[in-house]
Amino acid sequence: MRPDPKIESMHWLKQAISEFKDAKLLYEHGRYYLALYLSQQSTEKALRGFLIFLGESNAVIRSGNPPHSIHNLIMRVLKLDTSMEFPIGWERLDDYYIKTRYPNELPGYDPSEYYNDPEEVETALQIVEKIISSIRKKMDVS
Repeated sequence: MRPDPKIESMHWLKQAISEFKDAKLLYEHGRYYLALYLSQQSTEKALRGFLIFLGESNAVIRSGNPPHSIHNLIMRVLKLDTSMEFPIGWERLDDYYIKTRYPNELPGYDPSEYYNDPEEVETALQIVEKIISSIRKKMDVS
């Protein structure tokens, strides 16, 4: 039996909010590559929760190609809720899923050295905050 979508979607949103808070803490401590990775992760989880809220099953969401793509998740959201708006720059969040974790994705650099721009992290955090805020409003969560 499928879990109650309202409860399941809230679990995803709570985890997204928790990871977003952790991303802000990492930013404050200069751990920019990890803050960027958690920015992507918290956005992914918030979008997954919203898709479940809108009626999609988690199994269907996981079947996306690639399943972790913010772009793909946003396109799915927009098919179900055409009034949803996303902030400029959200596309960049997909860049933080792999490259922030694996040195072989950045020849000549370690992610911890490559991602050294606090403004890049600030921008990502602002984008994520807007996305999560919009989803919270749509789900009527304070």
